[in-house]
Amino acid sequence: MKTIYLVFILLMANQAMAQDSLAINSLLSKRIPAWVKPVIEKSDVAKNYTIIDSINPFYLEVDLTGDKLDDIVFFVRNNQDGKKGVMIINRGKNVLFVLGGGKDIGMGDNVNWCNRWFVYRDKGIFDGVGKKKASLKYPAIRLEKSERLSLYIYWSGKKYKTYVQLFEE
Repeated sequence: MKTIYLVFILLMANQAMAQDSLAINSLLSKRIPAWVKPVIEKSDVAKNYTIIDSINPFYLEVDLTGDKLDDIVFFVRNNQDGKKGVMIINRGKNVLFVLGGGKDIGMGDNVNWCNRWFVYRDKGIFDGVGKKKASLKYPAIRLEKSERLSLYIYWSGKKYKTYVQLFEE
């Protein structure tokens, strides 16, 4: 009898965890702007990734390409190897791009090291001694591990580019 009771408890706990997982996915879905959902659902690329909310804010909303429409940026996890990356959904063209998450971005293919991100609005990216490395027409996304290590993601006018900034001690 104890065995049956234990199996019943385990099955109920497993079902409760599955329901919690669905509730989290449902909650994430409710927090995404309505125009984003169809783009994700139609994308073959997006099927390989899961949007995660382990970083705050959960997503960034900014015009990265200068088309006067806010794009959406999510943190994602590759469903096959668990590597983390950034998914950018361009509102003007309804297309998405993934940087990291198994795709090389200039400092590997995984941004699991990132513990902070934000919209970077300065007009240039500078190295550790103040030398300008890139001019920016549009805002960029800055991923940080610390004040010493950052990755910038920006639109060049034709494609997304990255720049790694490392300050030496």
